[in-house]
Amino acid sequence: MATKALKTEGTPGKGASQSKGRKALVDATIEAIYRHGLCGTSVGTITKLAGLSRAMVSYHFESKNEMLVAAYETLYEEWSGYFDQKRSDDPRENVILQAVSQFAFPIFDPKKFSAWVAFSIAAQRDEALRRTNQKAYAGWRASLIRSLEHYQRDTGNQVDVEDIATTVLCMSDGLWLQLMLDPENMTPERASRLCASVLEARFFEAESRAMK
Repeated sequence: MATKALKTEGTPGKGASQSKGRKALVDATIEAIYRHGLCGTSVGTITKLAGLSRAMVSYHFESKNEMLVAAYETLYEEWSGYFDQKRSDDPRENVILQAVSQFAFPIFDPKKFSAWVAFSIAAQRDEALRRTNQKAYAGWRASLIRSLEHYQRDTGNQVDVEDIATTVLCMSDGLWLQLMLDPENMTPERASRLCASVLEARFFEAESRAMK
């Protein structure tokens, strides 16, 4: 179900305040999941945290599920925006930056992390969240593949783009799981080093072949 379009006619500045209200509801959704879990998150808990009325929810969203989808999309957009700011002119470094950016603060924040995990699990049984999850993964993978292809074009070193992209995605999911289950031993910094080391090894192989 599509999110309602924001209304902007009427009092000057009204559209901006409504956009602010929508953001407040999305932020409160992420906060509610962190505090109460997905099952304990309701329209009531969200509006209480946002300091807004249920009428404001109805204005921006047609259901609680729409707020969940909007929050999930926001998390992915934040990560995409963060990586865009961190891009490097070095194609090799750029791939590594993209892979480890998911473990960087503010992307890897306890509140946002709990929401990512909750949405990923819920996507197994909720169609709207499943589509959002697939879109996020597809976008992440496509971006990583573009960076790997750029590395090949710029350096002339041949790598198995699909294989490396799949490896990074699977390893990232595993590291996120360890961060959730054993946060004392698996820190974001350690996860970044492990993820980077795998890519460094693959690049070293490609560069060694090119020198022969």
